[in-house]
Amino acid sequence: LAPPDHRDRWLREWEGELTRWWQDRRSGKGKKGLLGLPGAGPILRLANLLGSAARDTRHLRLLQGPHATTGSNPSSNTATDPPMIKTLLQDTRFSLRTVRNAPWLSLVTVVTLALGIGASVAMAGILHAVFLRPLPFPEAENLVVGRATFEGELNPWAAGADYYDYRDESDAFEELAAIMPFPVDVTVSGDGEAERVSGNVVSSNFFQGLGVQPARGRLFQPGDGIEGAQSVVVLSHGFWQRRLGGNPQAVGGSLLLDGSPVTVLGVLPRDFFFLSEADLWFPMRPDEYAASARDRHSWYLVGRLNQGITLEQAQAGVDVISLRLQGAYPETNQNKALLLTTLHRVLTDDYRQSIWILTGAVILVLLIACGNGAGILLARAPARRFELSIRGAMGAPRERLIRQLLMESLGIALAAGVVGTLLALWFQGVLLKFLAMDALGLDKLSLSLPMLAAALGLSLFSGLVAGIYPAFRSADTSLTDGLNKGNRGRGDSGAILLAGSGLLVRSLSNLETLDPGFHAQGLLTAEIQLPRARYPDAASRTQFFSALHDELLALPGVASATFASHLPIKDFGNVFRAYGQGNEENKERTFLRSVYPGYFRTLSIPILAGRGVEGLDGAGAPNVVVMSETAARLIFPGEDPLGKVVMLDSFSGPTPLAVVGVAGDVRLSRLEEEPEAALYVPYLQLPSSTVRVALEAISSPEVLSGSLRGVLRQVDPAVPLSRVANFDNLVADSMAERRVITLSLLLLSLLPLTLASVGLFAVLAYHVSRRRHEMGIRLALGANPAHVGGLVLGQGLRLVWIGIGLGLVGAWGGTRLLQGLLFGVGTTDPVTFVGVTSMVTGVSALACAIPVWRATRSDPTRALQAE
Repeated sequence: LAPPDHRDRWLREWEGELTRWWQDRRSGKGKKGLLGLPGAGPILRLANLLGSAARDTRHLRLLQGPHATTGSNPSSNTATDPPMIKTLLQDTRFSLRTVRNAPWLSLVTVVTLALGIGASVAMAGILHAVFLRPLPFPEAENLVVGRATFEGELNPWAAGADYYDYRDESDAFEELAAIMPFPVDVTVSGDGEAERVSGNVVSSNFFQGLGVQPARGRLFQPGDGIEGAQSVVVLSHGFWQRRLGGNPQAVGGSLLLDGSPVTVLGVLPRDFFFLSEADLWFPMRPDEYAASARDRHSWYLVGRLNQGITLEQAQAGVDVISLRLQGAYPETNQNKALLLTTLHRVLTDDYRQSIWILTGAVILVLLIACGNGAGILLARAPARRFELSIRGAMGAPRERLIRQLLMESLGIALAAGVVGTLLALWFQGVLLKFLAMDALGLDKLSLSLPMLAAALGLSLFSGLVAGIYPAFRSADTSLTDGLNKGNRGRGDSGAILLAGSGLLVRSLSNLETLDPGFHAQGLLTAEIQLPRARYPDAASRTQFFSALHDELLALPGVASATFASHLPIKDFGNVFRAYGQGNEENKERTFLRSVYPGYFRTLSIPILAGRGVEGLDGAGAPNVVVMSETAARLIFPGEDPLGKVVMLDSFSGPTPLAVVGVAGDVRLSRLEEEPEAALYVPYLQLPSSTVRVALEAISSPEVLSGSLRGVLRQVDPAVPLSRVANFDNLVADSMAERRVITLSLLLLSLLPLTLASVGLFAVLAYHVSRRRHEMGIRLALGANPAHVGGLVLGQGLRLVWIGIGLGLVGAWGGTRLLQGLLFGVGTTDPVTFVGVTSMVTGVSALACAIPVWRATRSDPTRALQAE
């Protein structure tokens, strides 16, 4: 950095500074330097020496601008070169002046890069929050989840009786707890209006295992939940504030839940969240069937590993216990084991596919933005050829010119980074609205240090990617017009995204037009749960719903009404094994539904043979069942099922049911899955305390909401109504994740299409402005304006078609990543690919329109006068 006569002196002085600093450190005098920083004094003195060196160094400021040198050979790198820092400052100032001289082109470049950087920064923040940010529990890396496997196939939940064996026999866990992942709805009454709230059931050591401390009172202890213990509950902080007004006296008091008093032990912290929002938390009761059965799998096992125990070691110990259980309980545990996975992995598994698809799309958007920026910068190269040639002739080395041009692109990229960071906050809100990550409790994110670091890194990356090729091309003083080479491939990534989003749009359309086997339009649904204290037996429940059914049918605007234990798509689960009488080896997995008379007519499910559930199927009548078409085919293959007996493996043992009808198949769980086998039993023979209401409206279902609440208050004001919704909307919501990915990818594909169009317009417009003299000469010599416009249009579309060709090749392989999300359409659907090609070509032609028009309006008179 310095001339020879200064360099030795500086080195000697700095060696003396280092020697004094080391002696002070050894003697204990220099442990804290200037400003409290160790060794800061020598560092500041070094900076002072470098400053004096810069003042001592002189260099020329002739026509070379910031590239001047001294000496007899101006192009040589002599000892009188200015210090690096000073030259960088000169390059920065000169870059700002250059950018200012082309404001509109620079603005387009900034906006183009800002959109790509903004989307990337937003996605980087989400990736950090989902995959890198630790869970809000102490030593969360030691938390694992245990899930059952059957013959190697994963089942999300484990059996309660198995849980106790794993907890008591394994020495790998500091704590092994259990949580039921299905919310338990209860009715809160007493002070104020009766309200339906959700609750979670957990083992007594659940909060201790997570390391959660109460905000008030205490949490569960080993004695809570055992047989004979009092009924207790822990409140969420939100419920405590909302329902009880944050009253400290509530702790130790009681709540009326389902008509029975329950003691409040404590309140959870404000920010506690696990799997889903819950108002109340109940202790697991080992004496209840769900917790004591080995054939009912209803629990997530959450464990904290002991210090020094790895996941592999814990898994090996658990496998030994699984083998013992298989031998001890062959009927329920044959080929059953427990798989341990980190809690973080389990919580993020459901979102990985969506996030990685969107991440790939965002990366393509950023690359497209960088390609557009490079094309715009390269389009300016011909205009600067004379300027750069003069500087090279005056002695500016090629490396210095490249650095100067890179400083320009980096300056533009940093400006784009500032704008992109502001855009990222909006992008992130949109992405989080689409990606509802309920299990992680992420509903919003704020600007964070990782996002700022990502913004800086992406800005520098974008500046280098967008500027490095134009810099090397432009620094060649014998350069030719690089417009054609600089813009190739700009549409390739956009075509990939458009093809993927097009396939997803067609899949979503296929699902929305699919016949699910039932009719949801015009139906109002709601949920009613009877308090067990008021309706403890089957007779009281039957009487209540019979009275409610009569009142609902009398309402104006109601065409029909029915009740069911589960509704299609809306309610999952309740799966049992069933087989034909005398054919026990052929057990089939079936969905059990308890339905009220009128169920099949209200939901427009056809009866293919026999009859449906009727009012005569009461408590004193023989047990009957209506089978779905798939269930009849599986359980009685090649036979007429009417009059035959189905054996249901229920909680109380095998139960015989006489088949009285066969109903049409219904997609019960997911629209994209094939119809499942189902058994429909009369509600009057299997009355539950919780039912779903379905009202068929003559006009609009929304108008029946108030009437339904009014009728329920007349029958029993202590029974709450919850989850009132239009059934059609619930079915549409079942496609929410698919719709989210489709819409997100569609928006991200339109963004690069817009960027490509803007970039193409900017480059062609700048190109035309530089060639207007030439085009004027052509017109003066008799060229047809249409021919001149065709030259510009052909140049633009040629670049587009090259990009489309490359993009379709990439889409041919890239769309296979979406195979699992497609329905009724292949990954290489020709209709989609033709539509994408037509769309990109049409939009690009519009982007070329104004530059083409300007080319045809070139003035021949001015061109001849200039000559």
